[in-house]
Amino acid sequence: MAEYHAPAVTDGVDTNDSGAGADAEKSPSGPAVPPHAAMQEDALGREAPLPPQAVPGATDQRPPTAPDATAQAPPTEPDASAQAPETAAVNDRLHVVVKDQHDLLITFHIRRTMPLGKLKSVFAEKVGKNAKDLRFLYDGVRIMDDQTAEMLDMEEDDVIEVHTEQIGG
Repeated sequence: MAEYHAPAVTDGVDTNDSGAGADAEKSPSGPAVPPHAAMQEDALGREAPLPPQAVPGATDQRPPTAPDATAQAPPTEPDASAQAPETAAVNDRLHVVVKDQHDLLITFHIRRTMPLGKLKSVFAEKVGKNAKDLRFLYDGVRIMDDQTAEMLDMEEDDVIEVHTEQIGG
């Protein structure tokens, strides 16, 4: 009667092409040893099985057990959603470059939902002018005080041009 040898399986990949024979005992990572075959002594001198990662070529084929109360649980959805506000906060802000007609560049780190009237008044204060005397343009269109970067589909490092308002001819 012929002896049956089960194919060696490592990480879900069958390493035995023939399915039987003497080659079934060999695999690229060494002979397949069931997890219960490799034993070690614990602190009290009792034999305990080695963990599957400690036995070359072995995979954990034991049925899943209930989680240990002392073991740390894998990350769950609430932990993943706890990180979402961080990434949302990063995506909520962008850098905008404000350039005047004398090539003065000032970079602002703003929220996408902030009214751009605030940016206009801060820029005017920095250059020592009245915000009403300046005209702010994005893509050739005048920016109103209540518009936001989100409304104008601004992206990172977009440029807002500033021109002095001229009255008369």
